[in-house]
Amino acid sequence: TKLLPALQTCREVEDQVELLQREITPLIVEAEEQEQPADVLSFRKSLVAASGVNIHYENKLRQLLPETFVSMRSPSEFYEWVCTEGRKNKGNSTLSGQMRIQKIKREYPEIHELHVHITELQEQLEADETYKKITALQKKIHGQEKAIQYMKSALDGGKNMTEQKRENTEVKLTENEESLPVLKEQLQQLIDSCELAKEYDQVKEKLQNIAEETGLGDAREDLKQSNKEAGSSSKISGSTFEDMSYNAVLHLIAPKYCTEEELQILNAGQIAQSKAPTVCHILHSATLGMHGAEIDYIMVRGTRTSESKLPENTLEEYLNNLILKKDRGRKVEKGNCISESFIVDKVLAVIECKANARDILHNVPRMQTMLSWLTGDNAKKESYDKDAFFHETWNTSYFTNGLFNKPTGMVCTRTNTQWIFPSADCFSEFSRESDGFFKKNLYYISKKGKIGLPAGTSRKILLHCIFKDILLDELESKAEEIEEVRQWALESFEDFDRNYRAATKLKDDVFSIRVVPFHTFGDEEYEEDSDNDV
Repeated sequence: TKLLPALQTCREVEDQVELLQREITPLIVEAEEQEQPADVLSFRKSLVAASGVNIHYENKLRQLLPETFVSMRSPSEFYEWVCTEGRKNKGNSTLSGQMRIQKIKREYPEIHELHVHITELQEQLEADETYKKITALQKKIHGQEKAIQYMKSALDGGKNMTEQKRENTEVKLTENEESLPVLKEQLQQLIDSCELAKEYDQVKEKLQNIAEETGLGDAREDLKQSNKEAGSSSKISGSTFEDMSYNAVLHLIAPKYCTEEELQILNAGQIAQSKAPTVCHILHSATLGMHGAEIDYIMVRGTRTSESKLPENTLEEYLNNLILKKDRGRKVEKGNCISESFIVDKVLAVIECKANARDILHNVPRMQTMLSWLTGDNAKKESYDKDAFFHETWNTSYFTNGLFNKPTGMVCTRTNTQWIFPSADCFSEFSRESDGFFKKNLYYISKKGKIGLPAGTSRKILLHCIFKDILLDELESKAEEIEEVRQWALESFEDFDRNYRAATKLKDDVFSIRVVPFHTFGDEEYEEDSDNDV
């Protein structure tokens, strides 16, 4: 109660740290004097969760550039990088799990032989007419079993089911249950008549048995569970960091663009309730009908539709045909409704959140390409830098000709308001500079690390090494094999060298904001050079 109001007024790092030290230290001393356990970490986590306030500060993108960048085009640099990443990530659950599997396969070469045999049989079965009938009948049996289960559930829980519907369902259930054994018998007869299918089942059973005997089955199951947990954790971490970044947008970016009155309304969360005809707002997860793209945060200034000078029939057309219409029920929480509608006059800033700064390299071309579509500025010029990005095509079910030439919009679930983007004119604050890059009003928010090969790319490369039977504890002796991996990487991934060149050309214009959670302040994990990347 005492700290929250004070925290929400702190905008400088020094003020935030000083407040923590001044207010938390006496609490710790008091707890120690009373011989009470002082769980400071838990207290700070609770404080962050309640306030949304974290330590944050602003720089330019140059602060995130590393001293050296690894080029995939350099065999020696790539080799050294792979060896370094391998040593650093031996303890990664996905990589160690895959290595465990690979070691078992090494020890038991018959596993590989059986896999090869199964692949050959699968190719032969695809051309076998009897096996095609087997596959079709298996699908039919599976569908019928699901239908039986569904009808039983409907009858058990169908309190409001009419007598006629119950009677019809019972008849269908009986018919399906009686015909199922006949279908299964037909299936078995087909399998017995197909020598290839019998051989396939025998080899498959043999492989399953050897997997159990060697521990391969357990290793695969452990890896599957580990990947599932890692995926869930990553998804939660990403969304949590975006939520965490909101306060940095509010404290560091909004004051640059908002008037004092607009900032006061925004801070109070009274966008819909205020009487102001024009307001500034921070919108989260904006897709705007784009193809495979999303903006983490956009800062906009908009006018209430009730104050808009648009003709009434035009406004009605916007609201009836917006791309958000089909998602309105999903995006607004149950029991709520749209409290106010706004027409966006200008998009003021675009913000991308990456917990690990390494992943910014992956976003640079996407951000530039996205802006070329949103602004309609896609014409190439001789004077433009060769590393500038343009969109080739961006057709969607809504923007059928690939151009941003229809109104679009989104719902803000934080305020239950909807925002209409009438045309590309909304993005008039964004334009290409003389070298062809979009540079102004762009922000990247990160928590740790430096710009480099993205963490996901690093993981895929190391996994490919393992699949090629190059284990992480023997990388140094596998220079020739790693060169083959490099050739594969060049063919498989985007041109990260170009992305990095583009990042260096944006370094003095694009803003970088660092967010450090209060409960991790001072922890080694969040020091610049100590992130476990994969």
